[in-house]
Amino acid sequence: CAAYRAIALANPGGLGDAPEQSVHAPPTVDLREAMSLAAERDSIARQYANGFADIFGLGLGAIAQSHCSTPTAITLDVFLTFLGAW
Repeated sequence: CAAYRAIALANPGGLGDAPEQSVHAPPTVDLREAMSLAAERDSIARQYANGFADIFGLGLGAIAQSHCSTPTAITLDVFLTFLGAW
């Protein structure tokens, strides 16, 4: 319930009203199942649904392969890796 309230309060761009498990109504499934329903249209929901595979796979891989030495440059490497993949 708290996650639904937080998402509704944040009102992210394009939130709209989902056909199933709208954040504007009380949930009837657990958070991971709700996120799985939204995974095709929402990249954050996709992370919950796939066990954060993009973060731990692509993101950590980009950090490991980065030739940069500053946190800012490494963050840029990770961002560009995500951008290139999606």
